[in-house]
Amino acid sequence: MDKKTIATALAMIPILGVNAGADSIETVSNPAPIQRASVKKTVTADVLNVRSGPGTTYSSIGKLYMGNVVEVISESGGWAKINYSGKTGYVSTDYLKSNESSSGGETSKPSGNQKSIQQVTSSILRVRSGAGITYSKVDTLHKGDNVTVESTENGWAKISYSGKSGYVSAVYLKFVEYVDEDSSGGSESSVIRGATVQRSSKSYSLDEMVEVQYIKAQNGGNLISRNNARTGEEVFTTYIIRNAEPRAYGKPTKDELRYYLDPANFEGYSSGLMQFVRLDRYTNTITADSLNKYFASKGTDCVFNGKGQAFIDAAKKYNIDVLYFVSHAMWETGNGKSALAKGQVVTSVDGVTLDKPVTVYNFFGIGAVDGNALEAGKLTAYKNGWTTIEKGIDGAAKWISDGYIHNSKYNQNTVYAMRWNYEYSWHQYATDVNWANGIATMMSSLMEKYGTGEGLLIDIPDYK
Repeated sequence: MDKKTIATALAMIPILGVNAGADSIETVSNPAPIQRASVKKTVTADVLNVRSGPGTTYSSIGKLYMGNVVEVISESGGWAKINYSGKTGYVSTDYLKSNESSSGGETSKPSGNQKSIQQVTSSILRVRSGAGITYSKVDTLHKGDNVTVESTENGWAKISYSGKSGYVSAVYLKFVEYVDEDSSGGSESSVIRGATVQRSSKSYSLDEMVEVQYIKAQNGGNLISRNNARTGEEVFTTYIIRNAEPRAYGKPTKDELRYYLDPANFEGYSSGLMQFVRLDRYTNTITADSLNKYFASKGTDCVFNGKGQAFIDAAKKYNIDVLYFVSHAMWETGNGKSALAKGQVVTSVDGVTLDKPVTVYNFFGIGAVDGNALEAGKLTAYKNGWTTIEKGIDGAAKWISDGYIHNSKYNQNTVYAMRWNYEYSWHQYATDVNWANGIATMMSSLMEKYGTGEGLLIDIPDYK
């Protein structure tokens, strides 16, 4: 064989090289991608990285979740080129399942179902009137919301939820389960008229949650009152509890903790169920006039008399539930009658005398640390500019929204979640194990006497 023939033959052999970052040997020249008409495939992994190129060395540009349906453009070397919300991305073919049956080539429906319940994974997800960012925004969903996905195309999911419909980016949905054709992303509550109930799966068990809270209790982080004389709405206030005679507070047992942690103990009645109402949305459940009637029923010395509109304005501004916001404010202030709530005069700050005295208002006891609660609470209110009742209401709404309800780290968007936090047990509101039930009792009373449950979303944790 002459040299020319040998050179030609060698050129046709794939060149092998060592991947510097691995122990394996791979070909330098990859096979050509399989080109075909795009097909739909379903993600089988819990979480699947979408990368900028066909390999793990490429950067992640997003994530897909189990049950997401993607449009596969081509496949090569164990990687699928996909349409990712109008952009090109790459995912491992190991975690994609064909939507075509082996016999007829028609799209299959797992378990005989087309629709699926999927959960929002982003803090805020815009709902649009059509499948694309050029369509107008019609609503907003939040992390943990469940929706029914009716179809997915080009990275956009057509959804229905709480009697509404629209389109969202499928990238920010996580598969929960397949459902029957007539199912929806939640069912109507049989306890609270007009409310929708959904269940959010947890990655831990009730026993594990009890154990976390029991450990916290040993350090004084969870306390229970065994004073059976405490009954009725009026005793469920931080103000009265703080100012009552010494009471029998102690460390709860595991059985006592389990009672307050188990949602099943509170689902059957309104005042229990309200602790699972989603707080990260404003709902028209009560009017300013009705709120003013409620405040008036608490007596002329309630500082919130005539301030119903201020509560509604603040709840709308920070997108929080107004029934909860009012109930929490009344709880913290003893029905609007605590010293910090009724106004405190500040004459000096950090040792410097003010030009003139300033009256300030603090409705959540923010900064009011034990041992020096009044003075510390006054200073916090002054430094935040809460110099009118309206400013105090606005400040309280912002504080609770930023720190708990809309905080993307803690995601404590129900009263239950504010009180009980598995991942961050140190970031729980209050130490009284009955706190969530107490706030829920006030919310229920306010709703039943002066408002409505229409449009509320009840999100019950579903422990594994």
